[in-house]
Amino acid sequence: MVRTVTVTGKIISGPLRGKPLVDLFFYQLTHVLGFEPFKGTLDMKISRPIDIQAFATKTVDRVLFDGSRHIDLFIAPVTIAVWKKDEYVELAEQPDFRKKDLRERIEDLKKQQEQIIQREKHLEELFNESVERHDCFAIQEKNPINRTVIELVDKIQIKEKFGLKDGDIIDIIFYEKERKEKPRRLKFLKWKK
Repeated sequence: MVRTVTVTGKIISGPLRGKPLVDLFFYQLTHVLGFEPFKGTLDMKISRPIDIQAFATKTVDRVLFDGSRHIDLFIAPVTIAVWKKDEYVELAEQPDFRKKDLRERIEDLKKQQEQIIQREKHLEELFNESVERHDCFAIQEKNPINRTVIELVDKIQIKEKFGLKDGDIIDIIFYEKERKEKPRRLKFLKWKK
């Protein structure tokens, strides 16, 4: 089972380096992602610092003259959840305990519990209906200056597709990459002579 980590992100106007970044790595990104990315990125200020390296399934790298490998970008598949509309959900009314006897209080608590269960079902349905999901990729440099800013890249311009503007809030779902267990090394005993 794949674990997910969800962070909330706020759309910001970045330093306008998304287009030059995609231009610089355009052919490598096209090869690694399997499609031609839109020449620009969607900059997100996320709610907590995150290291994409833990979620990255792909990288943009190069081999240096000495034969060592240098990683330029980490690429992680993500799903963004964009709310279609604002919904208001009524909360269950709080019972008034002052004038009621114990039986009435118990009945009120049972009604409140049923209301809470119904409200949770309603919230789940609302979430599924009100959220539009879209798969894309998050990219981050090997040593980013700010780990609370990530850039989203896709075939299309995400901002236009969803009608987003600076300051809008969306959820970003990261998928933890599967860890392959390394084969155990057998340690042989060395006998002293």
